[in-house]
Amino acid sequence: MAHHERDEGYRAIFEASTDGLAIHTPDGLIVEANRAFCRMHGYARGDVIGRNLTELVHAEFHRVLDQDLASSTDSSGEFPTHCVNVRSDGTEFHVDLIRTNFQYHGRPHVLAVMRESNDVLQAQEVLERRVAERTREIERQRNVAEGLRDLLATVNSRTTLDEVLDYIVAQAVRLLGSDAGAIYVPDAAGTDGLLTARAAQGLDAEDVARKLHVGAPVTGLAFSASRAVAASDLLALIPAEHERIDQPEFQERDSHLQVLRVPAHQDPRATAGVWRIASRYRAVLAVPIAAKDEGYGALTLYYRECREFAADEVRLATAFAGQAALAIEN
Repeated sequence: MAHHERDEGYRAIFEASTDGLAIHTPDGLIVEANRAFCRMHGYARGDVIGRNLTELVHAEFHRVLDQDLASSTDSSGEFPTHCVNVRSDGTEFHVDLIRTNFQYHGRPHVLAVMRESNDVLQAQEVLERRVAERTREIERQRNVAEGLRDLLATVNSRTTLDEVLDYIVAQAVRLLGSDAGAIYVPDAAGTDGLLTARAAQGLDAEDVARKLHVGAPVTGLAFSASRAVAASDLLALIPAEHERIDQPEFQERDSHLQVLRVPAHQDPRATAGVWRIASRYRAVLAVPIAAKDEGYGALTLYYRECREFAADEVRLATAFAGQAALAIEN
């Protein structure tokens, strides 16, 4: 009775293992296999028992397996190896295999422990992810090339300036994946120190009507400094009530100036503007519209989620701004 209970306990452990377990004779004939082993290879238990282990291994690894079997038959200890197995549907998969000699029903047998190779699986996943990313990048580059070609044709057409600027903003929003965008120019009413939206895409009427202060982050600074400026999180720009920031805090990036903090107490109007836009958008990228050392305005892109801006994105936005400068200049 105790012997039977012990066998039942061993069997429960054998079946509960998440590793594929098989017991085979020294020449490779499988006499027992657990559910994980059968599931791993896509066979029912009855189709596994009686097979030779080599039948489940890719032909290129038969020699390695045979050599391991021969060298381990009369030895003790564990014998690890790596091989490629074949499922019932013909698909291949990598496994780490460890075999141990032991006595089963009074005779020499081998316990084979198989686990799908995580390193190989991870390498495959990384490769597949890189291929997908590269495919998306190629598609994005193709869309950018087509967009710039169409944009150049539009700029050189007899289309009105407002139509050209609207088209530039729409293309920039589409190809740079932003949620909204606008081209700001010096206020036509002659009010010094203000920028107004000349063309917009995705912004509501209140945001389009809002005038921006020259020199104030983000758009006003891009215009006055004639360089790309970005904020990855608008809400993080404004310090807490107990903090006092006397000067704006920036971080130099290779492609742009990153705004970190703004002195809220010095310019309440600008701060209120940041709060308003931050209620809808969290990240902003602005690039100057300039030609021949003359500033015409700024192209600003708005994103609903916090994010960083890569150098190639800044370059692409700058290319759109350059086309806007060309259109305005002509």
